[in-house]
Amino acid sequence: MIGVLTAIVVPIYLRQVEKAREVALRIGVRGVQFAVLDYEIDNGSFPAPALVDEAGLGDRLDGWPANPWTGRPMVASNTYSRGDFDYAAWTLDAGSLASTGAGLAVPATGLDRYGLIGYTSDPRRPFVALPLVPSSFASGSTLPGAD
Repeated sequence: MIGVLTAIVVPIYLRQVEKAREVALRIGVRGVQFAVLDYEIDNGSFPAPALVDEAGLGDRLDGWPANPWTGRPMVASNTYSRGDFDYAAWTLDAGSLASTGAGLAVPATGLDRYGLIGYTSDPRRPFVALPLVPSSFASGSTLPGAD
């Protein structure tokens, strides 16, 4: 009888643990997103990818988010790494893209768009943090080309 209950309860428990990790990942990515937006408000452009880590933006949060699978701080990675994230920033004017690990040298000034994803337990289904509008447009001005 105990074996039957164990066979039923353990898989359910493990699925719930995985769901909790997925939720923790989403919360962590949102934390990184808030740090990125806070930087943009203070500096007028989004941070270069090299700045988006605990050392570069960690002071903008109460605590840098932890990878829910490893317990270590989340890090930027341009390849699948469960529990971590990828961040990219670019400018529409120059059309150049700076992404973590891409080796492109794009200065932090003028980066007016960004993208942020979190790597879930399924590499085919990352969590995409929908980009929020830069603070310069939030004040009621129109987006470029929207005239």
